[in-house]
Amino acid sequence: MRPARRHGATLISALMSMFLLTVGITIVLQSYLVGSHSVRLSSQRNAVTLALQSQLEALIAAGYGQLPSPGARAVPTSALPAVPAISGQVLVAKGPVANTRTVTAAASWNERGPRQEQLTILMTSGRWGR
Repeated sequence: MRPARRHGATLISALMSMFLLTVGITIVLQSYLVGSHSVRLSSQRNAVTLALQSQLEALIAAGYGQLPSPGARAVPTSALPAVPAISGQVLVAKGPVANTRTVTAAASWNERGPRQEQLTILMTSGRWGR
């Protein structure tokens, strides 16, 4: 007499299916977390860049004659976005040629490690060779 054939899933196939489903869900959730962190970091970097650009544009609007003497100046915290442990500075230095100044606006903050953004412009007095 032949043994009766069994139809359906075995316990091992059910366990393997649950394992593969768990691994798949874990991979999807991990990629979501990485993407979420990247979006937040990108948003912070954009906010900091806009704040630094605003600082430089204010100096450009004031003109070359109103630039402070060479040296570093702290950027007021109120001018920077709400990012953890952020600080900023504007550095005015003599330019590479006469009647120029190099102006650098920089900010650093701590979001899962040190981050930094920096923008530099070259301002001229408009009088070359004098």
